[in-house]
Amino acid sequence: MGVLSHWGLGGESRFTKDIDLVVFSGFGDEGQFIDPLLKAFSARYPDADTFARSNRIVLLSSREGVGIDLSLGGLPFEKSMLSRAKRIEVLTGVEVRTATAEDIIVMKSIAARPIDVKDIEGILATQGSSLDFDYIRHWLADLAELWIETDLLGIFEQTVQSVREKMKRM
Repeated sequence: MGVLSHWGLGGESRFTKDIDLVVFSGFGDEGQFIDPLLKAFSARYPDADTFARSNRIVLLSSREGVGIDLSLGGLPFEKSMLSRAKRIEVLTGVEVRTATAEDIIVMKSIAARPIDVKDIEGILATQGSSLDFDYIRHWLADLAELWIETDLLGIFEQTVQSVREKMKRM
């Protein structure tokens, strides 16, 4: 199980039901990533190969039944996110690379589900002024061209304002 606690989610950890990974595949020969993954893991979706190629996400399951959502990155934002990833020790001697708080905010702004907005609020509340707001706004503006049906910057700015108002009342 994954846990969202490293960047602070309002003071409480939230266990997730899957593991989210990104591999930078670029655009083109995604099969070099998809095919070995589907051989090594159980697929969680019928016709997983076609789904993965059209949606750029491979939905897998570990032997223990944990969902693995492996995104095939190709956008400049995804390349930036991977280059900025921070190493954290999850167990003694075991390190993983995790996205920065800013990159998590960008990804959660894209998803924009209520739970994602709540996660953004928690990160904003705990990370506050240490966040690079210009970086976040840059990528949300850039990605807004791809997600035209979602007001990425608007969602972020509303969430920032909401957190500021809550913090003033404390």
